[in-house]
Amino acid sequence: MRITPELLQKYHQGLCTEEETRAVAHWLADTGDLDEYDQHDDENDATAEIWQKLDLRETSGSKISRMRWLYPLLAVAAASLLLVASWNYFRHTPSKNTAVFTRKTEYRYLQTVAGERKRFLLPDSTVVYLNAGSRLTYPVGFSDTARVAWLTGEGYFEVAKDSTRPFSVYTATTRTTVLGTAFNLKSYPGSGNVTLVVSEGKVRFAPKNANAVPLILTVNERGIYDHEEDRLAHDRVYARGHFGWVRGKLAFDNQPLSEIAPVLERWYGIKVVITEPELADRRCTGSFDDPSLENLMGSLAYSLNIHYKIQNKKLTIY
Repeated sequence: MRITPELLQKYHQGLCTEEETRAVAHWLADTGDLDEYDQHDDENDATAEIWQKLDLRETSGSKISRMRWLYPLLAVAAASLLLVASWNYFRHTPSKNTAVFTRKTEYRYLQTVAGERKRFLLPDSTVVYLNAGSRLTYPVGFSDTARVAWLTGEGYFEVAKDSTRPFSVYTATTRTTVLGTAFNLKSYPGSGNVTLVVSEGKVRFAPKNANAVPLILTVNERGIYDHEEDRLAHDRVYARGHFGWVRGKLAFDNQPLSEIAPVLERWYGIKVVITEPELADRRCTGSFDDPSLENLMGSLAYSLNIHYKIQNKKLTIY
């Protein structure tokens, strides 16, 4: 079935037949074969607009708390924006006055605040663990052709196998596509990188730039997208060392204190202040099982030769 602007308008208004609905949904979300799928320009544009409208790139944990009541409305707007952008792609002229709240598809969101980690079950039986300060948005019911979700923060996914419906996870700058596997995806606002580590199966990882060549990653491989440099790289890692947070394990791999500080802020729900720039460059490697802040800082103080003070949800390193 040919996808036309008129058909997209009917879909947007909820007037399509069952056959037309399936055809448009397939056109919007079809990933095709995992190794060969090429993303359409209009899908890139629509998804970019979704992230801009939801303001996920700049959302902080406190803002998440304050804006909690708005997310269901924003998620519906995001779904509608995908259709509007697709329609405008055909017309080649953007419409500034199109109403975007008429689509009937409902979206839900899952989130964690600072100091919180949770396990969730999606409608297709996919299991998602969200690390502190993270959010996942997904449709109430996945379509017959694809399963799509949007992540900000960090999540570990155990994707239910379904060869007929690829599972795709968008971040602000990347898209991850699988058929049924397990992987850890991290994309916190303010970070220069998006990282993906595969623990089971095969994963397609790519920036949303339609001209980029995707990575096909397997077990114990890591994909890294530097969106500031627009560079995609990969290496081999020990996968379990990158999602120990699911089991309450906090691990650092030769990381500078400047990178450790935001991890501590999310993990413990505190504010971290490093008083001397020189201290921010000191590096740490270690693994800690469900540590209290006092015990963790005692170990870091010894290994990094630093001093610290904890007072009123604020950690000062000097």
